[in-house]
Amino acid sequence: MNRLLPTLLLGTIAAGLSACVTTSDRREDLKVVFHDQIKACYRLPKEAAGAEPVIVEVRLKSNGALERQPEIIRGSPNSFAAKGALRALDECAPFRIPTEWASRHGEWKVMHIQFDTTR
Repeated sequence: MNRLLPTLLLGTIAAGLSACVTTSDRREDLKVVFHDQIKACYRLPKEAAGAEPVIVEVRLKSNGALERQPEIIRGSPNSFAAKGALRALDECAPFRIPTEWASRHGEWKVMHIQFDTTR
């Protein structure tokens, strides 16, 4: 039987962040922590400007390291936008996990992140 994993939907990584949390509001602080870390590493490739945004599934270990290579789940995996998103995630990992969230790995171990190409 497949278990559905909780997914933290960060929203859009770009100049701003869409308000987009899939479960309770208590995860808002954690969403901001991840957003700020990823945003610091993300640079939109000039070839990707105006292209279709990509959504990436990220799976993390409890220490904030990538469990596996992030996967493009929407958009072309070979696009400049996808390559820029994957590069940002590789550069940012491992993510800093706040102490109060370390024991709640099940709530943040899978994230879907949309990378905006219009900003």
